[in-house]
Amino acid sequence: MELRKPFDRIYLLTHQCDYVRLRTSSHWHPEVGILTFGNKKWTVKDYSDCNWFVRNSYAKILLNRELNAISMLNGIEGVPQNPFFVDSCCLAFEYVEGASLRDYPADKITPEFLTECERILRDIHKKGLVHLDTGAMGNWIVKPDNRPALIDFQTAMKTKGLPSRLVGFLKAMDLRGVYKKWIAFRPNEMGEKRKKAAERFEKIRKIWLFHPKKK
Repeated sequence: MELRKPFDRIYLLTHQCDYVRLRTSSHWHPEVGILTFGNKKWTVKDYSDCNWFVRNSYAKILLNRELNAISMLNGIEGVPQNPFFVDSCCLAFEYVEGASLRDYPADKITPEFLTECERILRDIHKKGLVHLDTGAMGNWIVKPDNRPALIDFQTAMKTKGLPSRLVGFLKAMDLRGVYKKWIAFRPNEMGEKRKKAAERFEKIRKIWLFHPKKK
């Protein structure tokens, strides 16, 4: 369900002093920024500067997918909240404060943090959704309280109606993204159960259809 708009395109254009651009748009990618509105910060993904074809095909698919995914996860701790369309080319949702795991000191990543990453995925899976890009470091945020959050749901997929074996496979690929982080940050503390699961998931990795670029 889409949130009633806190702000629109006109507000966005006339309050640039409250907007911080994080990434400029390119052929296939939106401009990404943070808008401060009232006492909240909002992540803004805006395809309006992309060409006509991207705006009216690729962008619509990804924006709708992300809005629907985040809406399904309402109330879950560790994911963005309250998405809405600013207009047909632009999506906004509450900004998740913190640092990208990609840039975070490795020695500060604790077993508790990684266990919490697994909890987030279990909660997402219970809602009938898989993320499909959990391996990307840039999709994990270390919040100010040192707890994790998962962002970027444009590749997420609903599992309702899919064959149970396929659903199990997709969930395993999500978990594989977290187990890779156990191996990278805390290999001696991940335990035998996780190690065996990671080895099993690695064996089926070659048939995985989605190979997103590292972020």
